[in-house]
Amino acid sequence: MSLDTKLTCEKHEIDRAVDNLSELHCVKIKNVLSKDVLIDTATTAKEIFSTYGHLSKQEQVDANIPYGVDQHMANITMLDENPSKLQYLLIREIYQSHLWEIICKYLKSRDIISLLQISSLRFIDPDQPHLAIPFHQDGFGLPDEKDYMLISVWFLLEPNKAGKGTDVSCVEFLPANINHLLSTDMQTGKKSSYASSSTSKKELEKLYNDGAEVWSPDISIGDCFMFDSYNLHRTGSSLHCNHKRYSAEIRFLACTPETVYEIKARRKNNILEMYYETDDVYKIITPTEINWTDHRRSKFQTVQWEK
Repeated sequence: MSLDTKLTCEKHEIDRAVDNLSELHCVKIKNVLSKDVLIDTATTAKEIFSTYGHLSKQEQVDANIPYGVDQHMANITMLDENPSKLQYLLIREIYQSHLWEIICKYLKSRDIISLLQISSLRFIDPDQPHLAIPFHQDGFGLPDEKDYMLISVWFLLEPNKAGKGTDVSCVEFLPANINHLLSTDMQTGKKSSYASSSTSKKELEKLYNDGAEVWSPDISIGDCFMFDSYNLHRTGSSLHCNHKRYSAEIRFLACTPETVYEIKARRKNNILEMYYETDDVYKIITPTEINWTDHRRSKFQTVQWEK
């Protein structure tokens, strides 16, 4: 069975998707998100990148703007002019889709935090291949334990299709039975998430020798990729690409007192500073209501999503 066949699920195949995440740590879900919401989001994302995408130095961005020049990466909160209104249509779209059941079942909880401070919009320009991100995991410094497993939901915003069979860069995966976070090098005083240490390189080499294959899928608008903290993934090759790509990635974590404490502690110690610190940790409750907390509060407080 090819990797495309094994790792591609219809939106109602919840158990099969969870099994793929458990075994190989990634899966593609077909036609699960509203194309209209994604198209509207793409319009806003392109406005953000037209404003900041031409900058060459981080110092050119105001300190309170969560935009990373070195990777063409904008924090997901930049989609809303007034974040206090809690629009976050992409998160609501995920909540109201089959993806929510997959997230809850895999994380073994129905109390879920949406990690907005490490969720992002990305712009890939084929003329800037040096900005491609190599193989890495999304552990973000959290403890290497199942209770702290992240789920990332990655989806295309524009154009309508990317990856295999197109001239648009996608994301590539190394589906393998990896059940730990690989070691990383210390770079510029901060912990790099790239699998860059000599130990990690040996582990990658062993995975290849054991038969692991790089999965280079295609994706259409409305589809999504889901992967967890242990999955190795990278920016797809842009050697034969001629079109720009806009995408979004939103991360989720089971909500427990321990996970909330860990996130607050890491923000307080600036460990997550490079991932654009915000004050808030969001916990989704219903389609029209979420709870939130920040480092000044000890309890979640309910607020209403704007209708």
